[in-house]
Amino acid sequence: MVINCAAFTKVDDCESRPDKAFLVNGEAVRHIAGACQAVKSRLIQISTDYVFDGAKSAPYREEDTPNPINLYGRSKLKGEEYALKIEGSLVIRASWLYGRNGPNFVDTILRLAKEKKALAVVDDQFGSPTYTPDLAGSIAKLVQKESTGIVHVTNSGICSWYEFAREILKIAGKEDVSVAAVKTAGLNLPANRPHLSALDNSRYVSITGQSLRPWPEALAEYLQHSIVGSQ
Repeated sequence: MVINCAAFTKVDDCESRPDKAFLVNGEAVRHIAGACQAVKSRLIQISTDYVFDGAKSAPYREEDTPNPINLYGRSKLKGEEYALKIEGSLVIRASWLYGRNGPNFVDTILRLAKEKKALAVVDDQFGSPTYTPDLAGSIAKLVQKESTGIVHVTNSGICSWYEFAREILKIAGKEDVSVAAVKTAGLNLPANRPHLSALDNSRYVSITGQSLRPWPEALAEYLQHSIVGSQ
């Protein structure tokens, strides 16, 4: 099987580089899907909560109609469509990923906390922070169950980026750094962001019999490993 984790994930850069976004997040998946089909390999495509517009007042289910409001979401949706064209494929939508490799929100907050005593973070975007080792474990479970179609997988619980930042600083012992809540509209970002992009994990629970642990618990483990690793 092939698990495609590759993506152009810089949401704002996608707005100014739509060709690259659709090449990496869309057309590349078409080629991978074609190769998988040729050798009768399964394809597992990692996708995103940003395929939704955020207008719903509850977490999104797999059967909800996608309606991305930025280039990143549109390009990832195109990748989903290519992946689902081949038999036995699985699309896993995740959200707000962080882990040991690559840039992520947690590391950014910790870096800024070393440079500044006051931060500003948006409090009007809500989702579910997801720890990549937990996501990896869930992929393994879904593979063992031979799941197909679309499955939403995130750590349990919902928060805003502001609440996420506060929890990061609290667990890291950086509570001397203040965090101000600001609105997304005031940042004038190139890409629109969904207000609520949390994903409903009911299907994952029905398939595996268990849910992923709460996001604060996963965050605490990541920060513990990060602190130990930096010593």
